[in-house]
Amino acid sequence: MSNTFENMEKAAENEAIKTKDVPNEKLAKSTEIDLDQLSDTAVGDKVKYERESLDGQVVEIKSAKIFSADTSEEPKDSMSGNTQYYSCNFILTYDKQNKDGVDHREYISGLRQFVQRDGSLSEPSFWYDGAENQCAQLWEAVAKVKGIEPKDLTPRQFLGYLNSGVKAKIKLETGKFKGKNWEKNLVEEFVA
Repeated sequence: MSNTFENMEKAAENEAIKTKDVPNEKLAKSTEIDLDQLSDTAVGDKVKYERESLDGQVVEIKSAKIFSADTSEEPKDSMSGNTQYYSCNFILTYDKQNKDGVDHREYISGLRQFVQRDGSLSEPSFWYDGAENQCAQLWEAVAKVKGIEPKDLTPRQFLGYLNSGVKAKIKLETGKFKGKNWEKNLVEEFVA
């Protein structure tokens, strides 16, 4: 059985490789779909994926991966309207397997690369003072456990800590974005 998160991660890795040296070049993403790759399951028989709750569980973070922005789409306008940005994929993988026998993964929202005046992309932006997105909340949790202010944390320290085999207590968070409900297993706090 194909794993949706694994396929998305591979697509993001492939996209990162393709866009590494051409950050603003539009890339063709359309390819012919092989008939043998299509499902034999009737649309009405498909079961919606139900996220398994890890609420209250302590898990090890197996990996934290970030991927550069997909520039094949148009950039988004910032809330102020003064800048444009692209979203980046940020994937946390936990050591708990789901019912499909693969490790739980969560896409953490809020990681962005901004379009600079010369058209190039900025470094990934993880946090800024006043940010309330999932990436910023995770950034603040790492700064707290390291005993420093969020403004003093570096991206290298952040990802290094997340990839060090650290354990975290998980909370099933819910919310609404652009009219759609979401739920994710997010880090509530880090534990020794």
